[in-house]
Amino acid sequence: MTLLELHRDAEIYDMGKGKRKLVTGGDIYNPLPFDGGPRARGTFVFADGIKQGNWTWLGKGEQGYAVKPNTGTVRVFPVKGHGPLDPLPKYIQISGMAPQTSEVNQIDDRNLELFINQAFTRWSLKMGPQGFKPEIVLKPGWTGTPEWQFRFELNGGLTLDGAWIMDGGIRVLKMHNPFVIDSEGTTRAVNETLVDGVVTLTADLSGLTYPITVDPTLGPLTPSKDASLLEGLPTFGFGQANTIQMGPQDAGRNKRFVIQFDISAIPVGATVTTATLALYLVNLQAGLNNATFSIFRCTRTNWDDNGSFTNNAECNWNDYLESGPTAWTTPGGDFDGGTSDGPFTLLTADIGSYINNDISTLSQDAIDNRVGLLSALSKLDVEDLDGTDRFVIFNSLENAANKPELTVVYEVGGAFNRSRIVNMGAVGPQNRSTIANA
Repeated sequence: MTLLELHRDAEIYDMGKGKRKLVTGGDIYNPLPFDGGPRARGTFVFADGIKQGNWTWLGKGEQGYAVKPNTGTVRVFPVKGHGPLDPLPKYIQISGMAPQTSEVNQIDDRNLELFINQAFTRWSLKMGPQGFKPEIVLKPGWTGTPEWQFRFELNGGLTLDGAWIMDGGIRVLKMHNPFVIDSEGTTRAVNETLVDGVVTLTADLSGLTYPITVDPTLGPLTPSKDASLLEGLPTFGFGQANTIQMGPQDAGRNKRFVIQFDISAIPVGATVTTATLALYLVNLQAGLNNATFSIFRCTRTNWDDNGSFTNNAECNWNDYLESGPTAWTTPGGDFDGGTSDGPFTLLTADIGSYINNDISTLSQDAIDNRVGLLSALSKLDVEDLDGTDRFVIFNSLENAANKPELTVVYEVGGAFNRSRIVNMGAVGPQNRSTIANA
């Protein structure tokens, strides 16, 4: 039996019992007896600020984080089915930051931050659905050798292959090139080594203005969202499917998909040079070889991707929200035909590989006008072809491998930067940094 103690009011989703429950801070709650059968095994509950012993938990759907504030230790659980309550958990442990004091801050309903304070140094580890982002902030008055160390351990069979953390042959997280950025926005590269489980960061700080942030980004953990919209099943949700689809479904009815990225870590005023959306093509019906598609700005960002192949589960062809339900203004998804990228050509020769699509227009629009939320709708340029069911199938964020990826290259004040959103994940600015969610 696993007992959890909550230190604040929270909502728990118990996947083992299939129920939601509001729990009052201070309550003891037993969400998961391990004798609950295969469905319950390894289920991680979503609750804000759950505590078990000295650990504080944050997670959703068997993925998440565990924090031990008094020691400055964090565990990241990136693999579904092997979360903190699983008998065989898979996790990355980061420790050894030697806190003088530490505190856990609940940023909002879904995000947690661990602060580890030293004399003129403040470690910040932000955790939530968007991903995991460590930072080291050097305060005015900091002196010493610009070198920082912490322990980085892989457990449960996770391995490191180059910059990628692997679960078997599947990429689950990436260690992105670290960088420093000062209070005036000047960035520099950081040298990073990993020897015997210890990460060492060194940097040249000469001429920089304090406070200075050192960013050894690890991420993303979780992408944002995507979902297929099927006109032939207009009230059925497909947000949890492991593929996204478009193309004609049958006579007069079509398939489209929506997808969203959070690129708000790219600073306002940045100029996008290129933004490449890589989609892994699983299958393409022969009749659609050389067909073209375009990607449009979806005019809504709050659509729900929690559909589970059931009637009236959103989002779907008719509705974008489960509550109500609340309908799209136009069935099939609301989009701005004047803000788009494409057309892009589909080829059967590309089946089993990524196809790259430049969505610079949508990315620039998201930075300039949408507080960094890039919400998009994709569809064939010519729909209702001949009344025959024809399919274009890509991997979705729910797939175990080859998820959608977005790489944004941009400039700020003439300085070249590169941000990579892998698996639709979370992020930071820099010469090359991560951007997380959809």
